[in-house]
Amino acid sequence: MGKSLKNYEGDFVKSVLVVCAATVMATSAMAANRAPQNAAPVLRESSLDISTTSYPWMSSTEFKEAVKTAHDRGNRKVASSGIDYESQMSDNLKEIRAKILAVKSPAQIDSLINEYQAKFDTLAPDAKMLMAQLVLLQPFKGIVYRIAPLAAKTNVTHSVMLSFVMRQAAQMKVYFPTEQANALFAYLTQPYDGVVQFKEGEEFQAFLGDVVYPAALKSAETIKGIPVSTPLVWDNKILYAGIVDANIDTQDRYTLIGSAEKWALLAAKQMGLHYLTAFRSYSVKNVMAMSKEMGSLYGVDGFTTSLLPNGSVDGVNSLERTAVFKKPKYAGTFILYRDGRLWMERSFNHMKEAVSYLRIAWEEVKDKPAAENFLLNPAFFVGFDRQINNHLSVLEEMVQGPTKIRSRLTGETMVVDLKGFYMNPPNDVKSLLPTSFDMTQKFSKTQIKVGKSAKAEDVSYYNYFHGRPTDWNVNAYKTIFPEIKKGSDVSTAARVLAQSWGGVVLAGPLRAVVR
Repeated sequence: MGKSLKNYEGDFVKSVLVVCAATVMATSAMAANRAPQNAAPVLRESSLDISTTSYPWMSSTEFKEAVKTAHDRGNRKVASSGIDYESQMSDNLKEIRAKILAVKSPAQIDSLINEYQAKFDTLAPDAKMLMAQLVLLQPFKGIVYRIAPLAAKTNVTHSVMLSFVMRQAAQMKVYFPTEQANALFAYLTQPYDGVVQFKEGEEFQAFLGDVVYPAALKSAETIKGIPVSTPLVWDNKILYAGIVDANIDTQDRYTLIGSAEKWALLAAKQMGLHYLTAFRSYSVKNVMAMSKEMGSLYGVDGFTTSLLPNGSVDGVNSLERTAVFKKPKYAGTFILYRDGRLWMERSFNHMKEAVSYLRIAWEEVKDKPAAENFLLNPAFFVGFDRQINNHLSVLEEMVQGPTKIRSRLTGETMVVDLKGFYMNPPNDVKSLLPTSFDMTQKFSKTQIKVGKSAKAEDVSYYNYFHGRPTDWNVNAYKTIFPEIKKGSDVSTAARVLAQSWGGVVLAGPLRAVVR
């Protein structure tokens, strides 16, 4: 909704999750050779059967009609002078605004959400839009306290999370010096009666799949059904109770939410659901122990002499990282769950839906005149038409099936089968890791002349290519790159992907295991 609230709440919640899940998120959208079904692990803490959940996926006909409507829609600009924004706000929204401005404690946040969720169907569209967002706070009540034991398993995750939360607390006092912000911060960070903390990664993973996913799915479905033919109004006073001057410029205080904003919001939600379902697909058993051991290599989680014979930090290459991943004690980490195939299929559907929504949002703003009243001002995108169109066009092809992509720099081509990968997910992420490495000497020696004496001295210097990956398991990559012939082709595939239009969807996660 509002720019500031959206940034603050969104960054806070997402970053807390990233602290605990970073090791997995980079690789959960990638995997490798499948194992027999009876070898697949089960997330015992989970109770949600993904096959029982549903979402009104957009049909091809609906998509074409929405794109045409967006393309044909006229000027988004609304005259800023003389607009009575207050009169465009429903009584429901004004009532909710008044109650938000009166919030002073976490208990009042719960009370407000529960009150309006109970009568949600009777609310006006603008009030529904706000409540569909606010209701997502409830699953994250006390989230910082709940994940503290999990983060504390390694020094690095504990330090990163603690530092982040303290930084948010300090920034809140500067940029949101209100009682409402204090209440929200307490809501997300403090314990409450009956709270249960996460002790293992699997518990947190089950929470995301069983609690967060259904709530986020329902929120997305709700927003999709909200009509915005008449733009909705957002009032920034909600963020600054008791501070906003009544004489402030209305164009600065109010923001309009129209079709473009709705579809962009839905696209962001669908991509979030895509990442969440991919993360839920693979086992995170022992991931914190693995993270701690990896942190020891980098010197951020203590020094482990068994890892570093000389007892000091000496830089970490791909050979050393891969050795940790492939230790027998981590054999069950990043393995596809027994129901992981269904979660990966759902993950792909969310990605496909996000691409469709992005196209509709783009058609809403493309080639339209400036509209400063709206959150998405078409003027922001002037000069980027070609880039956005090219990225979207390739993404649209990729979610339909095998797609030939081209490097923008070299002209090299390759085929990517994104859909095939998600519909037929392999079993073990670790099989994507390199299999061979540059084993040339770690240090090289030479003689150089130093100073005026011109006397040659023996010196050594680091061979920075030592331990770099040189080969990969070709069978592990054929699902996503069906035309590669040998393992060494993976490096070329990764480069072409990163340099292609639309390749951003895969290039980042792939880089985590290829490098």
